[in-house]
Amino acid sequence: MLPQTYALGITPGGAVADYRPGERQTFTFTIINSEHQARSVALFTQGDLNQSISLEQNSLSFAASEEEKKIRATLTMPSGLTPGPHKAQVVVAEIPPQ
Repeated sequence: MLPQTYALGITPGGAVADYRPGERQTFTFTIINSEHQARSVALFTQGDLNQSISLEQNSLSFAASEEEKKIRATLTMPSGLTPGPHKAQVVVAEIPPQ
C-alpha cells in the first residue's frame, strides 16, 4: 500500500512587523484544505519569537466540504531584542485519524 499525502496550505506565506517593544499586532492567516478532505489539524508556533505569538486556536477540524478557515495570530513585541531579523512561524500539521 502506498502512503497517502494530503495538501494543506497557509496564506499569506509571511508577514513583516516593525519593532516597537510592547506593541501588539494581529495577523490573519488562511488555512487551505485544497483536497477537500475531512481532517483535523494542529496549529503551533516555532522560531525565536514563538513565545511572543498567541494563536486564537490550537486546532481546527475541516469537513470534506470546507476548503479554508481563517485564524488570527497576535504578536506582542518583546523588549530587548537584538538588532537584526527575528522570526516566528505559524505551523499547521495534520492530526492523524485514530
